[in-house]
Amino acid sequence: MDYLEIDNVSLDEEDRDNGIVKIDQIYSSGPIVFIRDINDHNHDIPDQTTIHNVDKYVYTIETSEPHFMIVGDKVKIMGSQYDDINGLHTLISVDPTSFEFYVSQDYEEENELTYMTSSEVSTGKVSEVKMTSPGYGYESLPKVHGLTKKFVDRSITHIVYTGGEIKNVDVRFGGSRYVNPRAVFIDSANKGYGARADVVVRNGKVTEINMINGGSDYIEPTVYLVEEDATFIATTDDIGGIKSIKVIDPGRNISADLSLRPELQVTTRLVVKFEEGTQFNYSDQVYQGTATNMTATASVVGFDYERQILIVEDMVGILKSGEYIYNTNGTKAMVLVSGQSDCRVLVDDVAKPAGDFIDDKSKISEAYAVIQDSYRFQWFSYVISSPLQQTEYDTFVKEIVHPSGFIQFGDVSIHDSTQSGSIIVEESPFDQVPDLIVPLLVSKSDMTPIIVNLTPSDQFWINTK
Repeated sequence: MDYLEIDNVSLDEEDRDNGIVKIDQIYSSGPIVFIRDINDHNHDIPDQTTIHNVDKYVYTIETSEPHFMIVGDKVKIMGSQYDDINGLHTLISVDPTSFEFYVSQDYEEENELTYMTSSEVSTGKVSEVKMTSPGYGYESLPKVHGLTKKFVDRSITHIVYTGGEIKNVDVRFGGSRYVNPRAVFIDSANKGYGARADVVVRNGKVTEINMINGGSDYIEPTVYLVEEDATFIATTDDIGGIKSIKVIDPGRNISADLSLRPELQVTTRLVVKFEEGTQFNYSDQVYQGTATNMTATASVVGFDYERQILIVEDMVGILKSGEYIYNTNGTKAMVLVSGQSDCRVLVDDVAKPAGDFIDDKSKISEAYAVIQDSYRFQWFSYVISSPLQQTEYDTFVKEIVHPSGFIQFGDVSIHDSTQSGSIIVEESPFDQVPDLIVPLLVSKSDMTPIIVNLTPSDQFWINTK
């Protein structure tokens, strides 16, 4: 029931203030019947009675193109200066190029309004996509290929495949309203890959799908015809987030002083939506804030056009979501997702190099063990052991065989040796030892002592008998 304000002076001769009444019935060729209060009976509103609608007003919007919406569809209005008009409304009346809905009061005419609708029969550009399932297990932000048609417009196909290779795709129903679709092959078993095809469209209907590459290893293949004319940007809160950082080499002599500890510079990814321009280029200097008061700066190292991901490094400040980012050439984009991380170095903690020992070499408990000192005992040093002084071969080695990036060290080898006439025999050669002979003890190979004699002239001799 709607409500009206009536002029009581024109309704009867009683001196009453104007009042709000509830409409009870409206007749197409008769009076409007109303109820003044709960205990009152029905009244007819006579001709010439002043009536004001105080419950709702009808707002009409004219469109530049046919909208194909029907009564009962939901429509969202944007761009009005009135909050009552902006927002979601239910259509009460439609024409091919106009539609109507209720508002709470009368408003002046406005231009340049925009609308979007969830109508099942309307046509036009996509303005919003609702995520029904976020999925799981993504390691990187996925690419949104495009749109598939609704069931009523969708083509019907049949895939012929043998031995994991797609041989042909038969078109059983061509669908409607196709423009420039691409065939995307998906394997439900997540095994197959590599299939590509060319889609032929005539008058909005798919007539042929010609295989370019049949791919391989397909088990349960499905083909989707996707319109790729629009660009859709996927966003996330947690895909690709840093969970931990592996320390490969803990380094040495790092100060525990907070002002001196090293800073982690991690490459950052930003999901952006362009307002002016179409992309950022390598080595561009980008910033947030204004050209004279930059709140954050960074250097561009890459841009993923398909996923609208801007990759930057050397950040100074914090790049924030919901703010514009600029380069010096006039490109302007809204940051939808900022992937800037906050990672800090812990000093005076316990760390060990990555990997495992494959043998006992260089362990402290083993022979010839050393402790690496990043100078002589390191991965990029070598030692030449020679009886020659290092100055005698240093120039030759560095010009001929010295590997670039290595450091050379030298050790001098000293060899002591004497010559004697002694030999080892298997049994003692003496029957008796002369008095003038000074005996020396030597041994057989089995450690049995034998006698070797020394003459007063200090010459070794052995009686070989």
